[in-house]
Order: sequence, then C-alpha cells, then structure tokens
Amino acid sequence: MGCWCKGQCPHLAAPVAAINAGQWARAAGLLRRVLIENPGCGESHMAFAHVLQEQNYGFAAVPHMETAERILGPSAIVSGHKANIMRNAMRLPEAIAAATAAVSAAPENPQYHAMLANHYQAEGRLDEMDAAIFEAVKRFGATNPAIRRMGAIAAMERKEPARALEYLAGDNLGELDLFERGRVFEALGEYGRAWSDWMSAKELQRKRGCIWNKPEAERRFALLADSARPGRFDKLPKAPPATIGPQPIFITGLPRSGTTMLEAALSAHPTIAGGDEMMALPDTIQLLPGLLNMRAPYPLILGALRLAENAAAPELLRDFYLRRAWQKLGQAVLNDKPREARPVRWFTDKMPSNELHWPLINLLFPASPIIATRRHPLDVVVSNMAHFLVHGGFISCSLDGFAAHLVMVADLLELYERYLPALNLKRVPYEQFVADHRAGIDAIMPPGLVATEGCYDFHLSAWRSRTISHRQIKQAVNDKSVGRYKNFLPFLEPVLPTLAPTIERLGYGI
Repeated sequence: MGCWCKGQCPHLAAPVAAINAGQWARAAGLLRRVLIENPGCGESHMAFAHVLQEQNYGFAAVPHMETAERILGPSAIVSGHKANIMRNAMRLPEAIAAATAAVSAAPENPQYHAMLANHYQAEGRLDEMDAAIFEAVKRFGATNPAIRRMGAIAAMERKEPARALEYLAGDNLGELDLFERGRVFEALGEYGRAWSDWMSAKELQRKRGCIWNKPEAERRFALLADSARPGRFDKLPKAPPATIGPQPIFITGLPRSGTTMLEAALSAHPTIAGGDEMMALPDTIQLLPGLLNMRAPYPLILGALRLAENAAAPELLRDFYLRRAWQKLGQAVLNDKPREARPVRWFTDKMPSNELHWPLINLLFPASPIIATRRHPLDVVVSNMAHFLVHGGFISCSLDGFAAHLVMVADLLELYERYLPALNLKRVPYEQFVADHRAGIDAIMPPGLVATEGCYDFHLSAWRSRTISHRQIKQAVNDKSVGRYKNFLPFLEPVLPTLAPTIERLGYGI
C-alpha cells in the first residue's frame, strides 16, 4: 500500500530545504520529529535514509529505506534511492539489483544508467560496467552530463586515458568531472592541465560553501594540544579490558595516507572484520557532557573522569563505543567470515580524524593497537588535491588550508608521542610498507594473530571498501604513487614554506 500523499508529502518542506543546503544535522533532527509523529510516512523514511547515509550511518539508513520501500511500493525513484543506500552500506548485489530495477522502470533517465555502471565497478564487474556504459552512450551520447564521468572511469579501468579524455571534452564540467579529467591528464603526463582541473574543482567546492574554518581549527587544536601537557590526562583512570565481543584496531592517518590499504590487509584475516569509517568514536565524544554531568569543551571535559562520581564512566564509554561499532558491523561480524572463524576477534576503525583522539582511545582501549600511518606530506597533499573530499570540515578544499591542517596534525601527534608514552602505537611509513608489504603486514597484526597468505594478497580479497580507494586496493601493492608530488612541484611552491619544517622533521626531503 502506498503512502496517502503520493509524493506530495507535507512533512518534508523544511527537511528538504535543510538537505538542499547541506545542513545534514538539522535535516536529521527535523526528520526524527516527523517520523516520531508520523511513522507511516514513506517519503520521510526515504529522506531520513538519505540523510543518515550522508552522515556516515549507512547501517541505520538501510532499515529506513526498506520501510520506505514497503510503504511506497516499487518505482524508479524508490529503486534509485535504495541502490545508493545499499551501495553505501556495501551490500553491492542488492545495490546492483535496485539500480537495474531503476533503469528498467525509467530507461529514459541517464542518472540510473550511470548509477548501475558505478555499482558494477564497485563490485569489480568491469565487463558488465562496460556493457552498461555502452548502452547508456548509445541511448544518450558520450558527453551526456550523467554519463561522461562513468564512461571516463570505465576507460581508465582499461588503461585507455586517451579514450577517457574523449568523454570529458569541453567546458562546463562539474566538480567530479574535473577531478576525473585531472587524473586522466595526469595519466597522459599533462601535469599542468591536471593541476588546473583540480584547482577549478576545488574552487567550485568553495563557491558552494565548502570552506575550511582556520580560526576554529586553531582553537580546536590548541585544546587538543593542552590535553597532551604532562600531568593533564596521562594519569586518568582507564577502562578495563572488555571480556566479550570483537575489539577495535584503530587505523589513523590523514586522508590518502594509506589507511584503506592497511585496513584491506587486516580485514583479509579470517578473524578481523573491516569496519571502514566508524562514527562510534565521535558519537562517544558527544555522550561526554551528559555522562560526566558537566559542560566543558572536549577534550578538557575528560578531566572530569578523576571525579569520584564518574568512576564508572570509562567502562560505560567503552561499552557505548563497542555497542555502536557492533551495530554497524552487524553483517560483517555475523555473515562475512567463515563459520569456523567465528566469533570475529577484532574489527578495524579507520574514521578520518581518529588520530586527533589518541588520548581518548588510550583511555577506553589501552590494549587496542593504534596504527599510525605516515606518508610524504607532499604526496598526501597532491592526492588530496586530486579528489573530491570533504573530510574534517572541508580540510581538502584548498591547497593552503590542507597544508595548514597537515602541519597542525603533525605538531599535535608529536606532542602525543612525547608526553603520552603509554600509547599502544604501531607506526607505519607508507613508503616502507609498499617496499616490503609482507613485513609491514606482519608488523601491524594485533596480539595473538599471525598474518595469513590472504592478508599478503589482500587485493584478491572479497572485502570491499566504500571509500574512494576502493579500486586502488584491488591492485597488487606497488610504489607507483611514491614521489608522485615531483611532477607537481612547481604548483606546490606556495605551500612549501609552510610544509618544509614538517617534511624535514618527519625524515623526508623535497
């Protein structure tokens, strides 16, 4: 039975306005109220699923999307939304089935054809991806705005950059098209044109409000640095080890520093589940004021753990994190491992910005490894400029902004390592890892586990990442990206004075 409003939902005006403005938290709050008061509103369930997905709560988005489908019945719009929700949750067969249904229901809509090709690519079904692109090009033309980027991606999968460029010819390209064309130009050795496209894409991002707030970042990092001061938090009470359920392995590092590669290697082990980007730690931080019965900025509020009334807080926070993480893991813990390997003993959490929270991780999970990735700062900068990323308050939306953020992070981590000696760190330089990945994988295995051959050949694993690195980790380990920055050094000159001291301190050169 369909919803009574038949697509004209009176509850959605304010939430849709918030969604269109990118105000995801506001949209989520409005939709929660709508669904509490009108639990049978299919349109609102579908909108809420979309918002949850954008907030990185894909595991919670799925049941709302399934509820919307039951209420609204089959249609191209419902199937299209479901396809994206399932893709984000890495339930790829269901995503492909939903995208196929959307194409069948609305073959005149090029977006659905592009979506189907995208989902085939995510599952590594490249022949079917090519077929979907061929059909779309035949119907809509190679330069159709909805089709051209997926056509270029398909050509690049086949190592045909010249053909990829044909899809992205002309002006008036969107952000994602420009990022893709820039990477095509890079493959062709046209580094100036590649950089120009990337910078144009970043400018488009900033024009629609993706701007890094440097003063706010400086204030936040000052508070974080203060937490590393000797005597501040290094003697706070720690949570005892949890006795049930899989435990976290924290993979930390800047975006594009190799974190997904390490997660892929670990998740190939029969008793380690790949958790991807978890919201469990940010959610735990949000819990602090109510649990500790005080209002104070994070991480200064952690000092309240010393108070007698909060003696049980470390254990409660630990358990909240675990329950939140297990809720997301769901299928990974229960279904994705061989029966004889259950229960899963560990899971990975590689949420960007986890490196800022080493002290909190150490309080809640002192026995959990913290894997700290490190890569040549200039290679990290180039890779962030080459992709559509909105992590950490839009840190990657400008060259100077990302360089400043990188330095702040490096300075903070130096303080953590200097003054918090109890940290259970495993340092992984990217360059050393790709030079001898077997030794690198042996070094990051958690206590009591030995790497399997599947870990060494993780690119052959069935595990899939939903991040932009999902295709790169399906290639054998190589050093092709080491020193990538050298082709773009003239364009990096504006930030070299900012980065030079950090580059030298980390043991790199220019």
